[in-house]
Amino acid sequence: MLIIYCEKCGVRVNEEDLNAGFARKIGEHAALCPKCTAEAPPPAATKSASQLRGVSRAAAPRTGRDTAQFGTSAVRAAVAARPSGASRPAANSGNNVKLFAIGVGVLAAIGGMALLLLARPAPSKRQANQEQKPPEKKSAVETKTAEGKQEIPPVKPPEKTAPVTAGKAAEKTDVQPLPGKSSGNEMEDFRNQRGQALLKEAQDAFKQNPDDIAAYFEKLDLVARSYRSTTAGPLAAKLLDEIKTIDGKPILADEGAWKQAVDLMPLIDPSKDSIYGTWKLEGGELKATGDNAMRIEIAYEPPEEYDFLMTFTRLTGFEDVNQFLAKDGHAFFWSMAPGKNCCCGFDTYRNTDAERNPSSFKSSPALDNNRKYTSLVQVRKHTVRGFLDGKLICEMLVNYKDFGIREAWKMRRNNALGVGCYKSHTTFHSLLLREVTGKGKSLR
Repeated sequence: MLIIYCEKCGVRVNEEDLNAGFARKIGEHAALCPKCTAEAPPPAATKSASQLRGVSRAAAPRTGRDTAQFGTSAVRAAVAARPSGASRPAANSGNNVKLFAIGVGVLAAIGGMALLLLARPAPSKRQANQEQKPPEKKSAVETKTAEGKQEIPPVKPPEKTAPVTAGKAAEKTDVQPLPGKSSGNEMEDFRNQRGQALLKEAQDAFKQNPDDIAAYFEKLDLVARSYRSTTAGPLAAKLLDEIKTIDGKPILADEGAWKQAVDLMPLIDPSKDSIYGTWKLEGGELKATGDNAMRIEIAYEPPEEYDFLMTFTRLTGFEDVNQFLAKDGHAFFWSMAPGKNCCCGFDTYRNTDAERNPSSFKSSPALDNNRKYTSLVQVRKHTVRGFLDGKLICEMLVNYKDFGIREAWKMRRNNALGVGCYKSHTTFHSLLLREVTGKGKSLR
């Protein structure tokens, strides 16, 4: 192998560069590297690349075959003839001087900048406070904190609103959230704007459909729970509290009020009203035996608002006992102990049974056999409530259009009342209805 160093910069010249013509040989044992070759055009007397390749090949072997042909003496001669160590550092000395000069210049520039910064007079404490303090606002309130004074924009309290009534529910949708000041946090500002948009969306939807108070309640509940740290959250919570009293508090009527109730038992004729199962009237009580979804219709259409009171005893089985209800032509029922005695709830709500919809109240066991129970359902314009032995089990703000009834439990008419039970022999001791708003009527 031929080892040659650049005569100008002292860099080792690769034999491949010589062969390719990128480096230039200027003597038998001297050459210029590709960089120096490019910077210094060859003189007129310089040999061509093909001639240089011929000289380099003749001067030193490149492969093992060439070494075998010319012998190792030629290689040793080439190594011995390379420029001495003293000549190479001389070639590098120019570069070192340049680098040293550049370094000195950089250090001088840095030192000059440091002197300028040190020479700049420091601002006074008063000037610093003035630069950091935002413009004063006459309406702003200053509060002291550990870091100094901080301005809080004045917040106008929401207007006082009267309690919501059933006839004026839609009038409460004009409450608007207060515009929040930018916090400087992009996520907080986004949540504040999103909460305001959802609250306005709920209010606009309720104005267009004031009867769908259930959907309005759900939208407000979403804002109150998910955006409670924004300006819209507290307003949504306030509207929720007012809506919850829209149909009055769940107050049970006394015994005197029930003396004026409609007795539904005499309106039942098992031979005509039985839909499934074996039903008998014995001693003023209605008894059901059989299997599956046993039910019987009561030929009575309830008024606009009413209380339906039922006393019963489940004798066998561990499934549900039901009160069938009607409102605005929509049939549904209050189910006690469905899903193998696990819960109570209204069925069917938004195509979901009592075990899985929001009305479901988990209790195991929900009913005990051979025990007498009193069940009461209050049907109001926007609210439906279920009681068991005087205890409120479930209360829902509803749009009765969301209620329906499954095929297995369908009655003959959607505007009639009824009772039923599933795979459980049951005795119904009394069936009473108290008219709250409007008048009911017999369907026979």
